[in-house]
Amino acid sequence: MEKVFLVLKVAEKVADSISSYRDKAWTITVIAVEYAKAGQTQKALQIFDKAVNVAESISDDCKKAYALSNIASELAKAGQTQKALQIFDKAVNVARSISDDYKKAQALRDIASELAKAGQFDKAVNVAGYIDDYYKAETLKDIASELAKAGQ
Repeated sequence: MEKVFLVLKVAEKVADSISSYRDKAWTITVIAVEYAKAGQTQKALQIFDKAVNVAESISDDCKKAYALSNIASELAKAGQTQKALQIFDKAVNVARSISDDYKKAQALRDIASELAKAGQFDKAVNVAGYIDDYYKAETLKDIASELAKAGQ
């Protein structure tokens, strides 16, 4: 396991040198996932927090919402449900501020889908409520699909 941590340390340094905030946030997130898989929960949470800070620096709200949603999704997969829900809330707030209706709907749909995949069906339906009717039906269909997969 020691080699794993040495490689992850190097990966962290490489991630720090990435200039694109979006790419940096994703890279840091996957490093956090690997720490979580290795049983290093506290270290993983620190790295996830760093990913959130980087994601919040993304100037494009569509990309920011997507990055935050991805981080939240990975947190949920790592068993950090409460932290994931906090980050999903941030993603929703960012997405709701998008002025372009189509981009807003796409961002909210992605977040609702990730919430459903994380088993947060009620929250996913609530997020779908922010979407205009045209896109809402497709989003609700996605949520229903996840509910069926979960046997509900």
